[in-house]
Amino acid sequence: MNTSVKNVLVGAGVIVALAFGGYALTGSEDKASTKSEPSSLGKELTEEEITNITKEVLQILSILYFVTQETTGSNTEPDSVSELIVQMTTESLKDKRDLEDLIPRVQKLVESKDKVVNVVGLGLFVGMQELIQADGILIEHLRTVDPSNPNLAEFQYQISSFGASQKSAFKNISMGAGQLPAIFWKLSELESKTGPIPYRISASSRQNLLSEIDRLFGEDLKKDEINHDLTGNRNAVLFIIQNYIDGLKFRTYEEANTLGN
Repeated sequence: MNTSVKNVLVGAGVIVALAFGGYALTGSEDKASTKSEPSSLGKELTEEEITNITKEVLQILSILYFVTQETTGSNTEPDSVSELIVQMTTESLKDKRDLEDLIPRVQKLVESKDKVVNVVGLGLFVGMQELIQADGILIEHLRTVDPSNPNLAEFQYQISSFGASQKSAFKNISMGAGQLPAIFWKLSELESKTGPIPYRISASSRQNLLSEIDRLFGEDLKKDEINHDLTGNRNAVLFIIQNYIDGLKFRTYEEANTLGN
């Protein structure tokens, strides 16, 4: 039984890994856009508000990253179809619950009077709802699988469909959350392209945010960079975070052009 299970279900390693590994961006993907017109802004945010909003988004993305990277906690492959189904169902149920718990926090971003923050919240909200729905559909399918006579073709279809839903979800998350750096800058003054970058927050606040990013994602960013060098792929959440770093760390346009390339 062990051999047949591994060959038929667990052996489809790429498919199963996709179900629990999050969505990886390929090297050919364009960076999430951070361009926003000044007219799209609502009320003027204070430096404290910008810092607090950014930290909240970082916390949400940290949880989202953890949820989509988490495994079942088992270091061994399942020995039966029943065990595989239990592991997958348990993981999907937990992911769905954790994502649902994040929705109220995301809704507060959607309700912001600042248009950029609103767009960030909408992208997160739509994408996370897609992830929740995908988990729900997968759970319902797993409940119908007969361990003694699994339909491999249907199982593979459902897992592939789940992966496609994840891809769509993280595209929406990237498009929305990728707009956040627009609140760091004085957009009306970005046209000079030389000299100091016109930030809306102080150097100390930017360093504070960079330190928070390092605390939450530092080690994972290093691993993702290694993975990118090997495969050309990047984790979607870490891709967004790297955009935030690039939006905060440079002091001048010249420095960005020199060190950012």
